[in-house]
Amino acid sequence: NKQTSNQLLLKAFILEELGRGDQSIEIFDKLTKTAKTKAEKARLFTKKGFVAMKLGHHDMAIKAFEQSLAIMPNAEAMQALATAQGLNGNWPKAIETYKLLLSTLDSDAEKARARMQLGTAYMKEGRSSEAIAELSKALTSGYLSAEDQESTLQNLGFLYYDSKQYP
Repeated sequence: NKQTSNQLLLKAFILEELGRGDQSIEIFDKLTKTAKTKAEKARLFTKKGFVAMKLGHHDMAIKAFEQSLAIMPNAEAMQALATAQGLNGNWPKAIETYKLLLSTLDSDAEKARARMQLGTAYMKEGRSSEAIAELSKALTSGYLSAEDQESTLQNLGFLYYDSKQYP
C-alpha cells in the first residue's frame, strides 16, 4: 500500500545517509517492482542510480539510469547517466549522452552546464579542439556559476597550454 511504500522510501534514504547504501539499493529494487505508475518507477530507478553512483557502483548506476530513461526520458536521468558513464571511464559514451542531453534542454543555464560537461568529456577523451569549442561556448553563455566558470577557465587554460594555442 501507499503508506508502506512511503515508509520504505524514507527507510532507503535514511539507510543511504547512514552509509548503508547497499541496503538502500535493495529497498529501491523492491520499490521498483511494486511501483504503481511509470513515472514513479522511473523516479525510483533514478534514485537507485544516484545511490549506486555514490557507492562507486558505476555499472549498477548506469543500468538504473538506462532503466529510468527507457520508461520515461528526462534530463535528470540523462545527465546522471552521462556522469556515471564518465566515472566508469567510458568517455565516448558519455560524450554521446551529453550531446543527446544538449538536444533536449530548453534552459540556457542548463545548456551552459551541459556544454561545460561535454567539453570536459571531450578533454578526457583527448579531443582538444572539440573540448575548447564546447568549454568556450559554455563560458561565453554567461550562465555558468562562479565555480563552474573557474573550473571551465582552468580546463581551457590546460587545453590551450597543451595544444600550444594561445588565444
